[in-house]
Amino acid sequence: MRNKIPVLWLIIPVSVLSACASRYDFAVGVSDLLKQYYGLYPSIELDLALVIDSEADDIKAAGVDKYFEPGNSLREKLEPHTIFFSDEDIKTIQIVPEDDHWYKWFKKKPTQFLLIVSLPPEASPPSPDPRMVLLPMEAQFTIQSMFFQVEPTKLNKVNVKPKGPKPK
Repeated sequence: MRNKIPVLWLIIPVSVLSACASRYDFAVGVSDLLKQYYGLYPSIELDLALVIDSEADDIKAAGVDKYFEPGNSLREKLEPHTIFFSDEDIKTIQIVPEDDHWYKWFKKKPTQFLLIVSLPPEASPPSPDPRMVLLPMEAQFTIQSMFFQVEPTKLNKVNVKPKGPKPK
């Protein structure tokens, strides 16, 4: 019995660490370029979700505009974390590793990280649509930082947490 106690002390921290090491430190902000491009900061929605391959294929097939149509069942099924930006609210949004969304998404064993924004499309958007980011997830990973910035016609992955636009 005496030899089993130290083993338990080793197993418990490893279990706790593995349960905590499956999430991202995520932040998204808007670029000053949005105001220059549109004349103001447009009202936009941005969804974050972790998805499986078949969901990613369905999203790509539907496209960004159809994804954001009211009542879209695919969007509802994903249970995304929706972030809103507007001229009145342009602060950078951060979802921390402890946010409950991560726990919910990891139950389905996701394979891809989805970020999709409701920006108006360009006249003929290139393929793949720059308003949608799908990144493969590694099977084993630690808490990772992922930062994005919303620009006039696309989402841009950046290396540092966006500071957001200068106050009005």
